[in-house]
Amino acid sequence: VERALSKLDALAAGFLHSRDPYSYLLARLTAANARVFVETSLWPQIKRLANDASPRTIAALVQFARAAFANSRALVWPAQAEGMRRLAEDDSFVLCTPTGSGKTTIATLGAVQGLFAERADAFSAENLVLYLVPSRALAAEVETRLAEDLRGVAAEPVMVTGLYGGTDWGPTDAWVQIDQPTVVICTFEKADALLRYLGVLFLDRVRLVVIDEAHM
Repeated sequence: VERALSKLDALAAGFLHSRDPYSYLLARLTAANARVFVETSLWPQIKRLANDASPRTIAALVQFARAAFANSRALVWPAQAEGMRRLAEDDSFVLCTPTGSGKTTIATLGAVQGLFAERADAFSAENLVLYLVPSRALAAEVETRLAEDLRGVAAEPVMVTGLYGGTDWGPTDAWVQIDQPTVVICTFEKADALLRYLGVLFLDRVRLVVIDEAHM
């Protein structure tokens, strides 16, 4: 990519003394725009998140980035870049930005990290991400978005399911019947009930907890 950007810069310089001054301006703007696009695209962030990650996590992150480019969601906003920087630090944090600023993308990348992190041993159950939301309406919306974003990120399917009032998941299904990377989307009340039922047996699988609308 750097070689291509250098060639664009050289092309602009070649037009500097051409008969058509607009050719230089167009070439210069194209080169500058391409460089900014590369710097603010998802790939540099994915490379940062892939440092010291497991092979499964790296493969899933790369596939997520490819899908994002295919769906015209390749650019990273400043708030997202900050969130991804914090994700790379592998520690808890709060991301407080306005609605529509891309927080769900940060949560999805965090889910990819958690779902495909190294397990304690070969015999332990697959990883689980707990996504907490304040209402059933938001839970259904998040479930649809995550199911779409996580589809095809790995050779093994990722289960995205909800526990917010429906009957598709019972308290024991979360760890007894399903042994694949799983995202469980819960209202706060349902998550509380889930933890009361299963306690440490459930928490042993959890690699990440996302709290949406934490102020509520």
